[in-house]
This record gives sequence, structure tokens and C-alpha cells, in this order.
Amino acid sequence: MKQEGNQAPHVNYISRKSKGVHFSTDGDDSAEEVINVNSKILSKKSNMFFKLFNEMKSEPEAQSLTIQIEASEEEAFSGLLEFIYFSTMSPSSYTEIVNLLMISDEFQAFSCAEVCIRLLEMKIEWALSCCELSARVHELYLRELLIKVEKEQKSKICSDIMSHKDELLQLSFDKIEALFCVDTLKVESEDVVYDFIRAWAQNHYPNTEDRCSAKELHLERLIRFPYLTWQKLEEALQCDIFDQESILKAVNQALAFKVRGPYCRRLAVGGFSNSQFLSGVTSAHP
Repeated sequence: MKQEGNQAPHVNYISRKSKGVHFSTDGDDSAEEVINVNSKILSKKSNMFFKLFNEMKSEPEAQSLTIQIEASEEEAFSGLLEFIYFSTMSPSSYTEIVNLLMISDEFQAFSCAEVCIRLLEMKIEWALSCCELSARVHELYLRELLIKVEKEQKSKICSDIMSHKDELLQLSFDKIEALFCVDTLKVESEDVVYDFIRAWAQNHYPNTEDRCSAKELHLERLIRFPYLTWQKLEEALQCDIFDQESILKAVNQALAFKVRGPYCRRLAVGGFSNSQFLSGVTSAHP
């Protein structure tokens, strides 16, 4: 299996023998390392190895079957062997957990994959990537489990979003967008959402020169402006993280909503009169 030439990629492979498996690392200018493993243990924890060893029973002893492992999978495969033998797991980073999950799926070592998914539940950012990861695994059961984890995490966050504020402020925009677009989001008032969106933008775009990038995200789409207080509506007009044209439209629509029905009797609650606020909006137009 060794690749010839200076440009040959570094590969790992498993040579299947009659009494076990030899896991070899082979590459240019590197010594070969062989690890003898027990076929019965592998077969018990991995459906893939179970099938391969069963197939081998009908093959001549001298014949061997080689399974090629990409060099990038070496660490993850070693982690899989560690779990199969000792039921322990050492990955600590998101990338390490995902790589181990993928190799577990490939070798149909589902008990290892389940532990990886439980580890992904430990952090909000990791859990909110599970639906994306579900598209990368082959086993239907694992796909469904990953989707379930993300849905449950979203439900948990939406029921009490401010208790997770510190973690949420670190999330990327796509995950924030997915959370704040759902109808099940529970907050004391829409002002809480407005304040969070501003805090998130200031955290990710702290410099004034970065605000153009923030405006391109159209963060105003995540806020239900008709449910903001008068004070927040006026504040939004001066906020430099929103697209000016979009925010004027959103505020005008909010005003049209508020002056109907019961809101007509509550115009002074926020400390602003209707005429004063409308005047402020009109003057803000270019």
C-alpha cells in the first residue's frame, strides 16, 4: 500500500490477518508501526469489523485484505481503538470529537459514536452544529440522534434564553439567526432581544470601521419591532449596527402597528408622545 515518489500522500492502512488486525502507518521517510489487535474485541464493538472478519473465514489464510485509512484519520482511528479496548475517550476539542464521530460511523462502532454525540451536548455551540453534522454521517440512527440533540438544545435555550447569554454571545451569526427566528423564543419583552442583538454585534464588531459588515447581516430581521417599547424604537434609529433604510422601514411599520387598537390608549407609557416620536422618525429620513 505504500505510495511511491516524493509526492505520495501519507496513508495508514489495516492489514487483516487470520488472528487479528495489523494497523500500520506508512509514508515517506517514516518507520512502519504495527499494532496487533484482537479480532473478537473489534467485532464485538464494530459492525464493520464483524462483517470483515466473517468474510475472511471463507478466504485462504495466506490472503489478506487491506483497508486504507487516510492520514488525517490516524488520530481518530487510534481513538476508536482506545474506546473499543478500554471504553475510554480522550478527545477534548470539537474537531477531535467530530473526527472520532465520523470514524465511528464509518466503522459502524455505534457505542463510540453515541458517546461522541453526548460530548457534543456539553457546549451550546457544539450542540447547535449537530444538524449540520447529521448530513455527514451515513447511519440513519446517528443522523436522527444528532438532529434530536440540536432540537432539544434549541428548545432548552428558547425557554430561557438569557440564562445562556454569555455562551450565546460567542456564537456565529448563522447560529444566532437560527435561534432568534423561531416562534417559540420566550423572553420577558422584545426589548431583551433588541439589547442582546446589540450586545452580540458589539462583541463581534467592536470597531466602528467594522459596522458596515454588521449592517450587511441585517440584524434588524431578528427583532420584532412592533413589540419594542417607544424608547427602544427611538434608540434603534440612532444605532449604527442596523441598515438605515431597513431600520426606518421597520420603525415605521412598528408605529403603524402601535397606533392601532389598545396601543392608542398607551402612547405615553414609554415617556414619549406619539407626535414627538413620529416627528423624530420623519426627520431621520434622508
